[in-house]
Amino acid sequence: MNQNKPLTLNDITSTMHTWKSSYSGQDGGNCLVVGAEAASLHVGDSKAPTRRVITVTPSTWTNFVTSVNSDDFGR
Repeated sequence: MNQNKPLTLNDITSTMHTWKSSYSGQDGGNCLVVGAEAASLHVGDSKAPTRRVITVTPSTWTNFVTSVNSDDFGR
């Protein structure tokens, strides 16, 4: 990846394995798409494939998912 150019969803879907929510439907809209590399995860919006993605470390992603799945989320 070119470190000088911000990554977009189009970049990550064309260069790495990605996952998206099973709730996104056949059209693929309205969901997050996650692409993984050894040292980072890239998260983008399926409705905006040319916008920048958010890049986080695997531990940051794990902490995020854990907090979202906790009973205290949203209270």
